[in-house]
Amino acid sequence: MVRKTGRTSYALRVVHVAIPPELRFENQSSLNDNEGSSLLDSYKAVFPRHDYYTVNLFHILEQPPLRSWLDDFLTSSTLSSPSSTLSLKERVYSLLAHKSLDATVRRDVTSLLLSKCLEYISLHPFSAQDPLRQTQKAVVLLGSSATRLAAQTLSEVAKGKSTNIVSLLSDKPTSSTLPTIVDETTTGDVEVICLFRDVLRKDLYSFATCAVLPPPSTLSPSVSSSKDTTDHHPGPERLLSSLIPPHQLSSISNNTDGTGKKFREIKTLSIDELCESYFSDIEASFPGIVSNVVRTVGKLSLDGQTTHGSGRVEFCSVCGSRFKDEGMERVCERCRKDFGIGVDTRI
Repeated sequence: MVRKTGRTSYALRVVHVAIPPELRFENQSSLNDNEGSSLLDSYKAVFPRHDYYTVNLFHILEQPPLRSWLDDFLTSSTLSSPSSTLSLKERVYSLLAHKSLDATVRRDVTSLLLSKCLEYISLHPFSAQDPLRQTQKAVVLLGSSATRLAAQTLSEVAKGKSTNIVSLLSDKPTSSTLPTIVDETTTGDVEVICLFRDVLRKDLYSFATCAVLPPPSTLSPSVSSSKDTTDHHPGPERLLSSLIPPHQLSSISNNTDGTGKKFREIKTLSIDELCESYFSDIEASFPGIVSNVVRTVGKLSLDGQTTHGSGRVEFCSVCGSRFKDEGMERVCERCRKDFGIGVDTRI
């Protein structure tokens, strides 16, 4: 399309969300602000047509719509410090430090904040030049492989939130649970698409280690789209794997054959880590099992159940998962239990 018309029908905005060390769960391969910016620079050198941003998680959480949601969440949780003198960041840290939280819930807190951050980013432009202002529809593109999605499916089922993964893999707009500012740039609907939902992680790794990158562009996007650059010397070839951070690449390569893994005590592992470990081990020998989990996830849907039973299907105001509301103020049972919402945790 670029060679023929010099333009595309879409604008791609690549965003790296820097997660503070206090919010990273065990073994999470997350980059800090400087590492993230450096990685995006290497992407931009190879793919200069797109827009790249690095944002801090708490900077996004401080924005008015998200701040309102997070304030309500922390205020309703009996595990969070009620002190009005604490900053938003300190209140989140006090929640994570509560002695009743296990590894699974702490990881859920980070995942919840990150998903709300991505939801906000998809609905609100960063600046007047942001391509989101010129588009009629914004879509969040995730790079989760079939292996990761299978592990996420099993962990969400174990936690009683299987409708989360159903919504993720349905490729349909999901109603935003944020109190978004309604204007010409916000629609209230977020569509999430998993680009590699049918590709195993080991196959993505194999492709990355043999695919050759195009040479870094020496021209601006507008000029390179209209001029022939075949006369330029391409320089040494680079593999796609060179754009993957070394610690992430080594983690993937160690797990492609199910070997080289180090295990901690079971009681210190989260449900998510157990599921990821399981599917990392079996994807090499039993790839069909991994693929079937993703393909059959629709059977976990609550569609068609709205007229059965005493409750009606609602969206949880905390995590956004669909559940049968039995008069619990639009909060699913799992969030009520994990975050102490409406529960007396005193002994």
